Amino acid sequence: MIRLGARTGAARRGHAWVSGCDLQTLTIEEPAFPLGGAGFFVKVGPVLGPLVGEGARLFDEGRFFEAHEAWEEHWLVERDETRRRFLQGLIQVAAAFHKLVVSQAPLPAASLFAKALAKLDVCPCAMEGIDVAAFREAVRTCASELVAGRFDATAIPRLVT
Repeated sequence: MIRLGARTGAARRGHAWVSGCDLQTLTIEEPAFPLGGAGFFVKVGPVLGPLVGEGARLFDEGRFFEAHEAWEEHWLVERDETRRRFLQGLIQVAAAFHKLVVSQAPLPAASLFAKALAKLDVCPCAMEGIDVAAFREAVRTCASELVAGRFDATAIPRLVT
């Protein structure tokens, strides 16, 4: 938790600003002890970088094709190889879920999962506000369940918790 100063109570109404934070990730909580009106406690959830934010929101809404398109825009111009690999992994995961859920094409989805995991496996455990380690393991589980014929769409991982 961080302490957010508010002179006028604007934070209580949801109009506060914290440098580097996406306001959608902030939860205002009343303090457990008096602060003399000097502030509120704020829980900060994952702050997604601009590289992945819109795509993550679309992905979590089940709009896999649109997430793919949002990430591809960044991937096309990204020069950092680690970030390019990360984006390409996300793009391929989104494409795999689109193939699986929308197109009902399990074989192409399985191939895309394998390609995506090969890229995500060499990425750091966390990037751009995403727990990459947890996400790739959830994707790996989905891919394994697909191969075993037990895929359950309710197990599709979310990028923002």
